[in-house]
Formats: sequence, C-alpha cells, structure tokens
Amino acid sequence: MRYLLIAVSVLLTINALSQGKKIVEKYGVRSCTEVSSKIEDGKTIEEKEFSSFDAKGNKTEKSLTTNNQLVEKDTYKYDKKNNVTEHVEYLKDGSIKKKTVMKYNSNDEVIEKLIYKDGDKLFKKELSSYNSLGEKISETVYDGNGLLVEKAVYKYDNKGLKTERLTHDNQSRLIGKKTYTYTFK
Repeated sequence: MRYLLIAVSVLLTINALSQGKKIVEKYGVRSCTEVSSKIEDGKTIEEKEFSSFDAKGNKTEKSLTTNNQLVEKDTYKYDKKNNVTEHVEYLKDGSIKKKTVMKYNSNDEVIEKLIYKDGDKLFKKELSSYNSLGEKISETVYDGNGLLVEKAVYKYDNKGLKTERLTHDNQSRLIGKKTYTYTFK
C-alpha cells in the first residue's frame, strides 16, 4: 500500500507540469517539482522546475534552477474569473526584471496591459479594443511617458477569421503588415 501511495504521488507530480489546469484542480495539486539530470563533459547538470498552484489549479509560481542556482522565476496573480492579472518575471538575483499588469472587460478580454521594467518603472502601456463578436480590432501601444508608439488594426473575414494586421507608427505611417490565409478540408 505504501508503494502504491508513492507511485500515485509520483504520477500526480509528473502530471501536474504536463497536464492542464483541470487535472491539477481535480487532484488538489499544490506544487510540483520536476527534476532532470544530464551529463555534459563528465559533469552532472541537474535542473529543477518548481511550480505551485492555487485551489483553482492556476499556476502561482514557477522557478527553474540549474545545480541549485536560480535561472528564472515567475509569479502570477488571478482575478475571480481566473484571468491572469499580474505576471512578474525575476532576475537570477531575485530582483524584478519585468512586471505585467492586465485588466479585462466583462467578456474576459485583455483591454489594458501595463508593462513595468526594473521594478516599478512603467515601460509600456497597451490598450486593446474589441468588436461585438469579441474580435480584437485594435491595439494601441504607448511608451512609459504616455507617448504613442504604434497602433495596430485588425481585419476579419465573414467567418471571424483574422485576415490582416496593419501596424502604424506614431505619425500614422504604415510600418508593418501581416496577412493570414487559411486552408480548409
């Protein structure tokens, strides 16, 4: 029985990183550590990826270490609808590299994204708007001082498939065009 419990624990731990949010929530997984080793030039390199989850199966922290040295760390916060409201990326020394704060509309679409660098310095602000079908129709980017950097406009076909993304600079000059084509059965 003891070995069965250990085997089930190991399987749940492995599945926590490779499975989706539903399985993590279903089994009440709170954390998972994935350890891998490889040998390069006669030296063993051990990598550990640690993830923690809230009661709803949302990943709240992820960190990666190599030979017990922090390589990267991210934390996440969520709203009542399980939308990511804050994502923080840390440097190896534990200081904040980048923080992204998101706001959503009533349809759970990101309408505002604030990106901070070096802790609390606003680096970029992105505003998105959507049509009544939930299709993103524009994305406007401002720098940390509130000056317009660029604006993208999206176009869709009658099936709701994105067909074009046109990007203009702060002088309304076209600086990028992306087209999308689809094939069907």
